[in-house]
Amino acid sequence: MTIFLMVLKKLIKEQLSPLSIGLDKKAKSVGYNTDLSTDQKEVIDKLEADILRFEGSGNDETDAAKFGELIDKAREKIQIIREKYGESRDEGDTITCLNKLKLHTNDFHKKLESFKFSLLNKEYSETPENVCYYHATYYFGEEIFAPKKGLDIKIREQKEAKLEKRLQSLSELIKPTHTLDEQRERSIQVLDDLASDNKLAIKKDEAPVTVPGMSFWGVSLTLSGVTDYFSASEGRMGVQFNLAARKIRDMSEDKFEPPVVSQIENQM
Repeated sequence: MTIFLMVLKKLIKEQLSPLSIGLDKKAKSVGYNTDLSTDQKEVIDKLEADILRFEGSGNDETDAAKFGELIDKAREKIQIIREKYGESRDEGDTITCLNKLKLHTNDFHKKLESFKFSLLNKEYSETPENVCYYHATYYFGEEIFAPKKGLDIKIREQKEAKLEKRLQSLSELIKPTHTLDEQRERSIQVLDDLASDNKLAIKKDEAPVTVPGMSFWGVSLTLSGVTDYFSASEGRMGVQFNLAARKIRDMSEDKFEPPVVSQIENQM
């Protein structure tokens, strides 16, 4: 499965699951049309199941379009249900959520299309390199599916430009023949460089923030003894690459899934 599809599934689930829980509460509460809520919940639960079950074609553009079709069909069913109970077909939290899911799915794919380092159509396997790509992709998706107010657009653009540079460097540093330890060392070095980039992009008037055993203003990343690699003030990018660094640090040989290398490639 591609990294994009893995992330897209997770992001959609993070929207549909709370919606389903809310509908379930309404179906069991006084003051709501319980039948309407129950029927809508069935549609939403089926949509979530269909999306999570979807294995993908290997082409992210095709799969994004397929998810759009699934969302459209679910929205049409919800509209019919709402009309059945005398409600406006185009109103309500469920319709709003589905409309946003369709828009965000398209915008997410377009964002990655425009990003200079290609994160699309990359098959995932458990390697330090792919862990970095996964969390970069999730960062972009979360910015679209759950946008935050008050973001400094210029700082975000600076961070994303540096991220493109570091991911390109990562792809050049790691070879298919590298061992887990070799991949780990190179990936951690790239995350170290990215951490330095982020610190430079943060507003100068922000106060330094520290975490136990680590100075906000910089520390070389190591493979042990460090809990957080990015400052808490570095936002979603910091959160995602902290997760990436921990996964890379903790990756074991039995989980490591390097690509199959032919004899000819191995001799090069």
